[in-house]
Amino acid sequence: MKQQERRVRAVRLRGHGLIGACSVAAAMAATLIATPSTAAPAQSTAGAITASVVPQSTLSVMRAAALDRTTFGDLAASPTRMSASAASAAASAPTEGSFVSYAGRVYRIVGGAPFYVSSWTPFGGKKKVTAISTAQWTSLRAYAKDGTFVRAMPGGAVYRIVAAAPFYVSTWTAFGGKQTTTDIDAADITYAGHSAPWWGVYNFTLDWDGVVNGVKGRSSVFVKGGQTGRIYKMVGGAPIYVQSWTPYGSGHTTITVDQNAIDRAGQTGNYRFVLKHPLDGWVIKDEMRNDYATAGGASVYVATPSLVTGITPSLVAWNDINRTSNAAPFNNLLYRPLSPTYVHTIQNNKIYQVLNGVPHKLTSWSYVGGVKPYAEVDQVAVDKAGTGGVYNHLLPVGAPVAAP
Repeated sequence: MKQQERRVRAVRLRGHGLIGACSVAAAMAATLIATPSTAAPAQSTAGAITASVVPQSTLSVMRAAALDRTTFGDLAASPTRMSASAASAAASAPTEGSFVSYAGRVYRIVGGAPFYVSSWTPFGGKKKVTAISTAQWTSLRAYAKDGTFVRAMPGGAVYRIVAAAPFYVSTWTAFGGKQTTTDIDAADITYAGHSAPWWGVYNFTLDWDGVVNGVKGRSSVFVKGGQTGRIYKMVGGAPIYVQSWTPYGSGHTTITVDQNAIDRAGQTGNYRFVLKHPLDGWVIKDEMRNDYATAGGASVYVATPSLVTGITPSLVAWNDINRTSNAAPFNNLLYRPLSPTYVHTIQNNKIYQVLNGVPHKLTSWSYVGGVKPYAEVDQVAVDKAGTGGVYNHLLPVGAPVAAP
């Protein structure tokens, strides 16, 4: 792969430049990217929120971290990523299931991607290893091909790879019977989403549409629950139910997964790679071209186009965004944010605590027990909260948060 260490390609909300380039390895080495500890506005010794430091946005951190790789899901290596020598090396790419060595480390090729081998124990002992060239290494996929089945050893948990993320397989019934799997080191699952050498899988689906900051995402990731036949679009790592193909157009490929991986999204253990709700700060749009940013599992309207210039939002049906009832299977994208959710208004650097849909201005983190992760929203969405239509995802602003 072209990059040997994770580097953030800074994603900026146009005109505000909320985050510059930084090292994910330094900022997030000890944590999975799906559960970041995002920065917050600076506070004085007394805990008062100030505007002296420009905050990092959750959107910027999440997207920039995900954008580190240059190939996603079922995309082949990008032509801009491959040198001429790498392109010629693709013809002599390592065979599926083989063990290779590069830069002093051993990997197994699974779904066309290198999975790190930290120990021979999962494979029953040492295997034949073939050294590969830099050109061959560069020609490998960044993540395993969509639909690849892997078995994590020891333990034997089976997963199917979708847009780089491992979807747990609890039963073969979803797939009409047992499928061929390739054994991998269980540590690859444990450290999914971490920096080198943990290639092969990520810890949530890389599912944005189009090109962001010059990097092509995995356009329109659709999965089908094998037991129910229900279709979902992956948005910010979460499955959003598709009632109709009309908003999305025709010709989309679906990848069959275990329905249990959808129904148990957001749980711990083997199910942790499918999120219950979209990542905070994920920009989406409806078919009427209204933009929203996710916060606390809900969609908050973006009234100021300049805030999302240069970001291609993920398309989600208007009916799903604005559905006031969140009973299953419509329970992955909420009408109003979970309580409590913390949001930061981009234009004036204010923090609000959202409880039962009502934003309450927060003037000191000490009032809520310390700094909390938060999502970026448009100040207009707060100012016009509860006034009707797309502004009803928040209710009118309530009293400020009081000191305990």
